[in-house]
Amino acid sequence: MKNTEPRITVAIPHYRGIAYLRDAIESVLAQGVLPHELVICDDGDGEAAQCAQVWGRIRYVKNPSRLGIGGNWNKCLSESKTELTVILHNDDCLLPGYMENILALADAQPQATGIFCEAQMTDENGAPCFWLNNRVKRFLWPQGNKPVQFFAGENGLACLMRGDIIPCSSVCYRMEKLGRERFSETLGQVLDLELYCRLILAGHTLVGLRKTYFSSRLHASNYTWDMEASGARFREEADCLRLLSTVAAGRGWKRAARIGSSALLIKAHYLMVAMRKLGSGELKQAWRMLGEYGEIFPG
Repeated sequence: MKNTEPRITVAIPHYRGIAYLRDAIESVLAQGVLPHELVICDDGDGEAAQCAQVWGRIRYVKNPSRLGIGGNWNKCLSESKTELTVILHNDDCLLPGYMENILALADAQPQATGIFCEAQMTDENGAPCFWLNNRVKRFLWPQGNKPVQFFAGENGLACLMRGDIIPCSSVCYRMEKLGRERFSETLGQVLDLELYCRLILAGHTLVGLRKTYFSSRLHASNYTWDMEASGARFREEADCLRLLSTVAAGRGWKRAARIGSSALLIKAHYLMVAMRKLGSGELKQAWRMLGEYGEIFPG
């Protein structure tokens, strides 16, 4: 019989994709240690209600009106009644060992506001797949292959502004430390990076485990995919980094400000997407992206 951990809640923000939601729930129930509660915050048409009966500790919450991505993530945090909270996206999955290892790291690092691990990428069917962005980010961890790494102060900010290496759905938040800090409800793509950088600027510490206990699914109906295809993702990322760079410069964190202003990884990703569209015959979209490069990345 599995133990139930009374200190941790897993909250799933749902909008669409009932099959993926079932996989996410099953990945939680397959853990060696179960959470105190699994909460589904439904921001869609109510289809997720049918998934709330598979375990006695699933609580279903239907939002009376559409909250949007940031609003629903914040709703997940507000619905948690435990010390620790994981916001598991409805198309992602926890891998075996996630709960035990994240709880152990939370115990070992009581000063951490957020605890996270590495991710593997899977295709729409849940099979592991290669994704260049994820592979590149594996080389951006500040302390090489050290099993536990800390993100705080200017070094932590500089690392995240170089590349957002934190898989947001793998993060376990310590609610007392998080306090009133919440995700931006005006951003659609980089609200996770913006929160992590804001936390570091406010003196918080994030702790990462260089082990893979989480999987992130790539599929055509994914909101990130839509934002990338339209180019809106890159515009928002660039604007966010410019603002964070201004704040860092005002703090005297010149290296972090310089890294954020350069936005090298975002530029490379943007050009890679444009070339991919060019190679696949999407000429109009490719030329549009290339033509907008100077506008999105001025100077």
